[in-house]
Amino acid sequence: DSLYLNTSLSIKQNNGYFYFGWTGKRNGINKVAQFQALRLDGTKLFSDGSIQVGNQPLNGTIVHPLEENRTAFIYYSSDFLPDSLLVQTYDTSGNKIWNEDGILIAHPPIEYRSYTTDGNGGFIIGGVINNFTIVAQQVSKFGQLGEIITEIKDEAKNNIPTETTLYQNFPNPFNPTTTIKYDRPPSLNLSKGGTLVKLIVYDILGRRIKVLVDEVQQAGRYEIQFNASTLASGVYFFQLIADQFISSKKMIFLK
Repeated sequence: DSLYLNTSLSIKQNNGYFYFGWTGKRNGINKVAQFQALRLDGTKLFSDGSIQVGNQPLNGTIVHPLEENRTAFIYYSSDFLPDSLLVQTYDTSGNKIWNEDGILIAHPPIEYRSYTTDGNGGFIIGGVINNFTIVAQQVSKFGQLGEIITEIKDEAKNNIPTETTLYQNFPNPFNPTTTIKYDRPPSLNLSKGGTLVKLIVYDILGRRIKVLVDEVQQAGRYEIQFNASTLASGVYFFQLIADQFISSKKMIFLK
């Protein structure tokens, strides 16, 4: 099948093979994430055609070499969840190493990404999730999520915000803890010495699960840890209420 014009093409060498990853037409279906590998003599590693990565439709297939004759493929998916970033690994026979659907590493996706191996058959992705946080998400060679979070310098964090902002939690999905951040500008009602702020977690049915914040707060940037170890896996929502500001975001707990 032919590729789409202007499709992104990722090429990396790993263990004597050249891996090509792209999104295009396969078996008559459009927008399929897939890959193929060539030997040094130009012959195909997979003689029956390209290997499909995940379920279609998908966008982009980024190739990254790993140890132990494994190769990681990073791709966007709107099938699993809107704007999700996933990773899957394959061996040189085209067999999946991790679970059938791949590993969900970021929702929404990490921006300005870079990739590396963890040196032990696993995978690390780094990038930006908002204006104040640089993050790195790890997947071990067994397909288990880990995390490394690197903050920007303290002096930048201490800048007084000019507006109320609720950020997406990280990591997301998470197990069992995640971080929720939000900004608060100076209070419009100075007689109160601050603003009454509430941060509440709800389940998918709208039932209140936990009140994380319910207090008067001064202007600043806040960071709250949420532990869901006693909850069932699933989709949850967190809502910030301050002055006339109300904002909610979705998070995913995966045991």
